[in-house]
Amino acid sequence: MKFASEETVFVTIAIAAIVSLQGVTSQTSSSEWHRLDDAVYLVDGITRVRYDEAQSLCQDLYGANLARVDSDKIQDFLTTFISPPLEDTRCFSIGCDDSEVEGQFRWLDGTPVIYDGWARRQPDNNGPGDQDCACLWSSTVNYRHGRWDDAVCSLDRYLICQKGIYNFRLTIPRPNPGFANVYCAVDVDIQGEALSPDDVRVSIG
Repeated sequence: MKFASEETVFVTIAIAAIVSLQGVTSQTSSSEWHRLDDAVYLVDGITRVRYDEAQSLCQDLYGANLARVDSDKIQDFLTTFISPPLEDTRCFSIGCDDSEVEGQFRWLDGTPVIYDGWARRQPDNNGPGDQDCACLWSSTVNYRHGRWDDAVCSLDRYLICQKGIYNFRLTIPRPNPGFANVYCAVDVDIQGEALSPDDVRVSIG
């Protein structure tokens, strides 16, 4: 690679997560990751935990977060993994809540929720306790399938985790302009799959 200045070169290597797109069944395995664009999603229809525990589980076990469902594309994609509808009691925690200010739902990074994925007449903060945490329904009752509901955060629910592609940033100092040799070695095991050239992107900037 040839560089035109004496400034430090930053090389970003983005390794897309390789996932096993297994067939969708009524029992969603907690080990199945599904890729959409530059993110992968885990739809866990086995584990049931409180909202705060769900976020901790995503972070501690997978280096992920509860899913950010901020477009029709993402919502429709995730809905395919709870289709045909599972038992009506299943609602999957996603990463938004209005715990700080009632009625103002925000994503985990604090940005306001603009995309409207709510089921009919939701959110309603109805029922015992504050319904501050959003979840994605598998139920068909009242047209809820694939739509959001606001739920009590302390109740055990299923969960959807999300994480982005694997990014590695290397800093390569060089005292003189000219050519530099860049060697990249990555030791990563993702679902036992091999990386192909299309899964590795190198950018200079």
